[in-house]
Amino acid sequence: FMKRQIQAARPVKQAEEASEKLDLEIAVSRIFTPRQKELFLKKLRRKKMTKTEKEYFSRIIKKKMQALANEDLHRLARKVLE
Repeated sequence: FMKRQIQAARPVKQAEEASEKLDLEIAVSRIFTPRQKELFLKKLRRKKMTKTEKEYFSRIIKKKMQALANEDLHRLARKVLE
């Protein structure tokens, strides 16, 4: 009986995880261009970047990420959306 409940819960959990992943993908796509997203993931995965990619990352993408990581900005955005 318990085994059946666990097996039944798996698809639900997988669906929730897929939904969360899709929500994150949509949110990232609202902020970053496809190329910016590609460089962001490249940096995240610690893959080698060209000099031009590094410069673009530090000049544009890093600044967006710093703004997104700002706790005060996050708090204000949440407050506005209430």
